Amino acid sequence: MKTIHILYGKFLRNECTPQEAEEVLRWLDTPEGAQHVEGSVRQALQVDELKVLPLDEGESIALWESIQKQIAEDKQGSASQASQSQVHPVVVKRVQYWPYLAAAAVVLLLVVTGNVYWWKQANSTIRVVNDTTHNRTIELPDGSHVILYKGSDLTYAQRWSPDAPRIVQLRGEAYFTVVHTRESTPFSVVAYDSSTVQVLGTQFEFSARDGNVRVILERGKVNLAFPKSRALAKQRLVPGDMVSFDKATSVISKVKIDASLYAFRAKNAIELHQTSLRDIISALSEVYGYSIVVQDRKALQQRFSGALPNDSVESILTGIADLTGLQYRLVGKHVVFYP
Repeated sequence: MKTIHILYGKFLRNECTPQEAEEVLRWLDTPEGAQHVEGSVRQALQVDELKVLPLDEGESIALWESIQKQIAEDKQGSASQASQSQVHPVVVKRVQYWPYLAAAAVVLLLVVTGNVYWWKQANSTIRVVNDTTHNRTIELPDGSHVILYKGSDLTYAQRWSPDAPRIVQLRGEAYFTVVHTRESTPFSVVAYDSSTVQVLGTQFEFSARDGNVRVILERGKVNLAFPKSRALAKQRLVPGDMVSFDKATSVISKVKIDASLYAFRAKNAIELHQTSLRDIISALSEVYGYSIVVQDRKALQQRFSGALPNDSVESILTGIADLTGLQYRLVGKHVVFYP
């Protein structure tokens, strides 16, 4: 039960993932949840009985958003004051506290007036499952775009407050183009194994399958956080970085790559700019998990400009064969290029 109380605190601060928010809302529908909220508000106000004035839906939404805006402003103020001398620490603490109490009061109001239903509707989540053989493009509430690769699914809140953190959950692989908001609200991608990428405005590819994680940054900056039990739990990436985590070995690796080459699945073709065959083969091996052998070692040094078709693995392999004059043999996930 301690866990749900922690999630409830995150809920008041608008820091929950969509999945966590759903869990809190289900709990608020229970008598125990309603009693906990009422008790916390009564204790904070030091009163024996609470009386609430019912608000309509529009008034409740406006009140909640006003409180969340104040919370965001208080957080920014706290960060600014942390870098300066703290002259009035007691006053600062009280100013920070009231929005959370007010938020709890609004939640209580919704519970006792039976308005949790519209709250769920307003804060419901959208889940997109790509069970096709092609990419799917999704526009998020803030205008950011996601190219969801096949066999992947994405979950996010239907409605995003301008001042609240932007959070999506991913199982599988996707390419993100994140817009920078006027409020500079952070954007986080959370994998189901708890790995997290946090950005402000950037372009990157995120892969999370079976506990294995890979992030390729093409533009901007991102912070990558793994579960606390892992070594090197936090990584900061700059363009051209690829960070991978191997679940079997618990090894985190970070290498420099041609990010536009490795993130080719988000584009219509693989663009080559004096790119060596060695780099092309490395990208295919990393992205698709194929074992690729080139018998003519000198061919690996050849460089090419142009574009390779990106319709399927077979079309890419055929394009490489046409460029190099080599032939190839494909068996399962094993490829051999030969003269």
